[in-house]
Amino acid sequence: LEYNGMWDIQMVYQNLPPGWDLYQTVTTINAETYELYLKNFGSKVIQQVGISELVIFNRCTPTLKEYIRSTNVVAMNPRAIIFLEDHDGDSENYTENLTLPYDITSDTIQLEDHDFGTFYVDITQDPSRYHGKTVKTKALVHKLTNQDSAYHDSNRFSAGRFAMVCCADDITYISVFCDMPQADKIVQERSWADITAYIDLEFNEQLQEEMAVLKITAYAPAEPPKDDLIYFR
Repeated sequence: LEYNGMWDIQMVYQNLPPGWDLYQTVTTINAETYELYLKNFGSKVIQQVGISELVIFNRCTPTLKEYIRSTNVVAMNPRAIIFLEDHDGDSENYTENLTLPYDITSDTIQLEDHDFGTFYVDITQDPSRYHGKTVKTKALVHKLTNQDSAYHDSNRFSAGRFAMVCCADDITYISVFCDMPQADKIVQERSWADITAYIDLEFNEQLQEEMAVLKITAYAPAEPPKDDLIYFR
């Protein structure tokens, strides 16, 4: 099914014949016009990428590849596979040539305020390489409720930051799950905390894949950072 990128994606789900399922959603983006569409139709771009398993940028040049990476498009959907294809049809994985702002080889990873967005994207894409490491960060915490039924547990909460991918309209809370004894009594909703945690892996039944969970070893209330918003660009 080839779909018009300017139409509301919900129309697809609402009009599929009974019993039909989408096997895979693929979004193709012309790298030559990506900047124009991102600036003028950012919400549409984010919607398309956000529901895709595979995203292909074609007609790339080295300069356009650099620009695409600068927009941190993977933040729109950390689980998507993204390829950058040049005019000759040769392609490379989006994650190639990316550098992290912290030392991934260290047993203890210290995240500065502006590092959390990159950490979230990378640990969501490849949680296995963080397994067994310790992370230290400042985060905004959220107490899980019965509405988070698949993950609700008195010892579980989420820690993250509000992030802006493209514009103010797409600000969203990005977070990772944390486990700590008596979290329901200790964690104050929408408060800031300095946390130290051991990174473990847990199989996610809904996603049918492993995800990272922070096992808290130290937790202390903290003052908000000077800028409490993460900017991916």
